[in-house]
Amino acid sequence: MNERLKATLFAALMSLASIIFILYYTDADISWELISRVNGWFLFLAVALHVLSWMLYALRLKLLASMAGHQIAFPLSFRCTLASNFLAAITPSSAGGEPLRIKVLADDGMSYGAATAVVISERLLDSIFFLTSLAFFLMVSGFFAGFGLKVGAIFLLFLLVFLAFLRQLIIRPKRVARLMEWIKKKTGNRA
Repeated sequence: MNERLKATLFAALMSLASIIFILYYTDADISWELISRVNGWFLFLAVALHVLSWMLYALRLKLLASMAGHQIAFPLSFRCTLASNFLAAITPSSAGGEPLRIKVLADDGMSYGAATAVVISERLLDSIFFLTSLAFFLMVSGFFAGFGLKVGAIFLLFLLVFLAFLRQLIIRPKRVARLMEWIKKKTGNRA
């Protein structure tokens, strides 16, 4: 049997054993009762959709890497996605996933700068998606007033400022360097 397949099976069995152990040794009477009431097709559909989301994230990573001029195989992209999701799940604020993606891409031969650009592009696409979804939700639900609209407006403002900064960084890097020097002087060289 292939070593990677053995490692994958071992990881899956260990995860399943951990879930069973946790549910068995905690006060999970309610959990078992609820799980037993769920239609098996819905559980299968939930797992299938979750795996599909991993595949779509892997495909997005592969496409962004190819746009940056580096071809990666889909299996590597998929393993990178799974590993970074795992690391994000166990680190505070999900902060561990992106550095791992950068490291995996760099180990495959991509420069650290290009790998960082690919990972930042992923987060930027996520931000655009969530901002668009928020605007759509606000229009459909009629929830135009109050906290939701304020959060959306502030998020949109920060996103636009960030996009303008990235545009200036690409088009006029010397101007951005002068701005950074000015900020450094104004803050008293504390960096």
